[in-house]
Amino acid sequence: MFRVLRAVSGSNWVSSRALRGAVCRVAPPTLLDHCLMELNGKLAVEGMVVKARHNPNSGSLEYRLEPQNVSITTNCNDNCVPNFPPSKEILKQDLKLLYESILHPQTMSTCLPDAIRNLTISSAEKLLDCKQFVKHYNNEKLSSGNEDVICISCELELMDQHKEITPDPPAELVVLPINAIVLDLKIEASKAFQEVYLAFRRFQAEELLGYTGVEDSTQVKLLMGSTGSVRVRGRCLGKSRLSKYRLERGVERWTVDCTCGAKDDDGERMLACDVCGVWQHTRCFGINDSDAVPAKFVCNRCKESLQMTLSVVQCKNESGSFGKGLASYDVR
Repeated sequence: MFRVLRAVSGSNWVSSRALRGAVCRVAPPTLLDHCLMELNGKLAVEGMVVKARHNPNSGSLEYRLEPQNVSITTNCNDNCVPNFPPSKEILKQDLKLLYESILHPQTMSTCLPDAIRNLTISSAEKLLDCKQFVKHYNNEKLSSGNEDVICISCELELMDQHKEITPDPPAELVVLPINAIVLDLKIEASKAFQEVYLAFRRFQAEELLGYTGVEDSTQVKLLMGSTGSVRVRGRCLGKSRLSKYRLERGVERWTVDCTCGAKDDDGERMLACDVCGVWQHTRCFGINDSDAVPAKFVCNRCKESLQMTLSVVQCKNESGSFGKGLASYDVR
């Protein structure tokens, strides 16, 4: 294989199929396949190293010889040869496959066996049910590594917030230029919450809690440094203010407490317990989406509570009967 790669002129790539065909008479096919898989990063003569890539068009492996990287020495073992990440084109193709084939399993009904298709559908359902494909709020690392910007974590407090409208949304990260003033912080904080939440399209930041009396022309860096956190107080202008879009359930009032951790309506089908009135997902209770919702439903917590109550009542009845039995023999 090294001889074939050395014979290739210039920087041309050799496909794995062509390379395998050139040496097909030297070793068994299984051994050739193993060598092709382990060829990437192998050292050749005259300070050359084998490089491998995925062809962005065909998706097949290709090889060629390149000058050895200074970070890879001749006495380095095979384990320290780094695995090169896929190209941007390959990542796009993978994402396209994930979207078109996995998230829409019906498109693969004609090209996959039933066992693989069923596994794919199950995997797609897990992806669709996953609640982690949302913005990850992590305020531990606010620094961007750029000394020319200021990173401020802004929390929201509404002046006209009602008691039932809780909790407040998570903090939003605002990045400002190094010479930004307090007015700039208020404007950017308002934009951040306006762009994320439909209910806050008319939100206007008016003051920074803890910095009462500070002029809007004061530089933010003088108050908080290059990184910091602040609670921004404001109001939603206009008549709508806190609309039905403030919470996922709208204006309805209910309690969601599912075993998966859901505490509010997330668009999945739910049913309510006839005893406590708490809602939970039908699928989390073992009811498939294709099955009808039962006319009567009692959650596991209420079932356990009812069983405990019946057990206590039964014990009391048995103890009472036992006491009456003893009294019948109490002859004086």
